[in-house]
Amino acid sequence: ITISGEEFIRRFLMHVPPKRFVRIRHYGLLSSRNKKKKITLCRNILGCKKYISKLKDMDAPAIIRLLYNKDICKCSS
Repeated sequence: ITISGEEFIRRFLMHVPPKRFVRIRHYGLLSSRNKKKKITLCRNILGCKKYISKLKDMDAPAIIRLLYNKDICKCSS
């Protein structure tokens, strides 16, 4: 897509807030207060399963052993 400089500036300025406009950063879906509840609700509505990492309860040496097939606890001499 190719747009003129004038169109680019117009689109860019659509993202500039008006004078004295205050943005609320910690509000909405990802606000800390109810983040887990809201994300769970969204997953349920969308029919998504919660992602659970296979590496969650593993320590660093075990993860490296699993991913790279190397035991960093043994000396390689």
